[in-house]
Amino acid sequence: MSIHCNVCALKIVKPLFSPPGSTSLTSLGDVIGGSADVYFCDNCGHLQTIEIQNVAEYYDKQYKILIDSKDEDQLYKIENGQKIYRYDFQAKTVLSKLNFSQNATVLEYGAAKGASIKRVFDSRPDITPHVFDISEMYIPFWDYFIEKKHQATYTLPAHWHNSVDYVISFYVLEHVANLNQVITDITSLLKDNGKFYFIVPNTYENIADFVVADHVNHFSSQSICTLMQQYGFSNVVIDQTSHESAFIVTGTKSSSMTKYPVSDDTQCLKKQAQKIADFWLTISHKIHHFEDTQGSTNSAIYGAGFYGTFIFSHMKKPTDIVCFVDQNRHLHGKSILGIPIVSPENMPANIDTLYVGLNPKYAHNIIQSAQVIVDKQLTTLYL
Repeated sequence: MSIHCNVCALKIVKPLFSPPGSTSLTSLGDVIGGSADVYFCDNCGHLQTIEIQNVAEYYDKQYKILIDSKDEDQLYKIENGQKIYRYDFQAKTVLSKLNFSQNATVLEYGAAKGASIKRVFDSRPDITPHVFDISEMYIPFWDYFIEKKHQATYTLPAHWHNSVDYVISFYVLEHVANLNQVITDITSLLKDNGKFYFIVPNTYENIADFVVADHVNHFSSQSICTLMQQYGFSNVVIDQTSHESAFIVTGTKSSSMTKYPVSDDTQCLKKQAQKIADFWLTISHKIHHFEDTQGSTNSAIYGAGFYGTFIFSHMKKPTDIVCFVDQNRHLHGKSILGIPIVSPENMPANIDTLYVGLNPKYAHNIIQSAQVIVDKQLTTLYL
């Protein structure tokens, strides 16, 4: 099956990666049918996955991200023993980078429950917040801080065009198959010299993104540059360091086409992508070998996110897993596929084996910093 690149429209004849098996995992850990083949564009260095079926209904009705309460959040990282949560970090970062003009109109595109723009508004009550999403499930979260006339679902109001000073978007564009239409819409919302700020995953820093079924786009700095140049954004800055495993991108809407250098070293990127593909092709065998050699029925998985769910869904005997362990307080007391999620301090005493479901780049350091886990001297599998 061939596809066309979502960024530059080049026809791509065959996939770089075809995962084994007949199911895939979404970013929320849902198991769905179908194989999430990944394609690489030799022209712009973009990685792309086939869009899941019934995608409009999926995001409208099924993609329920952090909606149990207005305070529910994802744990971004632990720094010097302090837990830092995703929405707080995103708001702090955008405030530091954009320095919003006084009384600015700020729209969060793909806002979900609008937790990031709410925190921005709390710090900058002079701005006028707007929100847009392709689902109505988040409206109750919006209603307590945003006027109805500044909310929109499914379709952008015509009178919003050319009226917005800043469009901000957090982890949205990776989900979008009709990428060019979305960027066209965002460009039409902005005033001349308005700014577009967005965050997307960096697959090369967090390899889970490569196999997430509902992530259609896996960006590189090259493909981001190509995309932004096509739509006339100037002063484009791609920050790969301020946010772990992500690109933070800022650009200014320009009335004239802006040309700037775009790296053409796509073959180097392709080699990196192939290494990631090779990792995911062999990881099931690694999990199975560990199961066979350990034979423990008192095991736990550290990490209740994508990596942890991936391990569980690829085990030969998932019934050996007693619990998931995670430091995110918002997850404690919940479950994954019927398996409870507990804090490290509340991990059952009889656990003797640990599967580490974390980004391999950071996994060893994270476990070593969790003294209560280290003290147990568990037999451990790192991906």
